[in-house]
Amino acid sequence: MTSVARQRTARGWCVIGLLTAAAGCHSQSDRNVASAPETPPRVYELHCLGCHGPHGEGPWGPNIQSLNRTDQEIVSVIANGQGKMPAFKGHLSEAQMRELADYVKTFKYKP
Repeated sequence: MTSVARQRTARGWCVIGLLTAAAGCHSQSDRNVASAPETPPRVYELHCLGCHGPHGEGPWGPNIQSLNRTDQEIVSVIANGQGKMPAFKGHLSEAQMRELADYVKTFKYKP
């Protein structure tokens, strides 16, 4: 085997080793994120925060602070979508949507 062939083989094994190591490397915090309980704040963080902001202030989507809607009206919007908001029916359970509706009603406008 030539020295060039040996270098290529060695590089190939290094790449395979690095990829294998990286695939198995998960910190404790990575496992905690993956197994975080699906609480209403966590569901909001995963599905709503990007558009509605951390406190419902709506940097990209509508401001949902101080909503004047019933829980069922909010659940309906979550389930079926409205305007640019996607529907989450089939992605979230009925219980998750009800809990989320209750949770977002706690967001109050603070001038």
